[in-house]
Amino acid sequence: MILEIINGISVIPDGVAVALGAFDGIHIGHKKLIENIIEYAKQNGCKTCVFTFDVLPSGAKYIMSTNQRNKILADMGIDYLYIQHFDPGFKSMSAGEFMSKYLMQAKFISVGFNFRFGANRMGDTKMLEEFCTENHIEINVEDPIMYDGEIVSSTLIRKAIKECDFDKVNAILGRPFCIEGIVVHGEALGRTMGFPTANLQIDASMSVPCEGVYVTATQVEGVLYKSFTNYGSKPTFENDKILLETHLFDFDGDLYGKEIKVYFMDKIRGIIKFSSIEALKSQLLEDKSKSLKFFSKNGLQI
Repeated sequence: MILEIINGISVIPDGVAVALGAFDGIHIGHKKLIENIIEYAKQNGCKTCVFTFDVLPSGAKYIMSTNQRNKILADMGIDYLYIQHFDPGFKSMSAGEFMSKYLMQAKFISVGFNFRFGANRMGDTKMLEEFCTENHIEINVEDPIMYDGEIVSSTLIRKAIKECDFDKVNAILGRPFCIEGIVVHGEALGRTMGFPTANLQIDASMSVPCEGVYVTATQVEGVLYKSFTNYGSKPTFENDKILLETHLFDFDGDLYGKEIKVYFMDKIRGIIKFSSIEALKSQLLEDKSKSLKFFSKNGLQI
């Protein structure tokens, strides 16, 4: 399925079923909104559109990259992704102006129970329902989806990522949490200790776990490898630069310039400053052993 991206240069296409929201993470709540427009489109012979923004209006850190988001929407079969520039002009637009300009040509609208829009977030679902009734547009306001007594949200996911509760993160996302990127050159310190690593420079705008060492699974060109990952600085080497460094088990090859996906499974320990290189090497062997025990118990799957 080819996803057509519209970068805020026109209104949404005529006669579409449209889902509105920030859609960061595309969690199980977001998927329900998107499934609503897909089902409506199938039954009514129209196309689907996801309306979102080029930045998060909340200013929060991102759960997923733009590429991840676009791939998920394409895989779900969405026809159009409308990306609105969240500039001062749009930010100051009243709720009424937003509905008249962007939604008049919609056939069906899908939003969450807490959807807000317009300057100072003055628009709400009641206002949107009234607008749709007046303009003969069908609408569905989705009830909150719960997980373990809490309302599913991107905010809840960010909190769980920071707390390293990956079971919770994965359950709310509906898929394993991963950080992806292009492998860059590092200082090759891991290689000198027998633990070569694939290094990723993480964008400061992304949600990440706290600094530490993790059991991970790393995907390279469609193949999944057992791994463990150090996210943070290297105090033993007096290096405070924050990197994600992943050691892949049973891998022998050149990863520089390749895109990899690192799936977080469990936290092993925090970042420690060791008294010597030998002490660090000993700890890395223990980290690997703990990782292998995890995979022996849980298997290698994402």
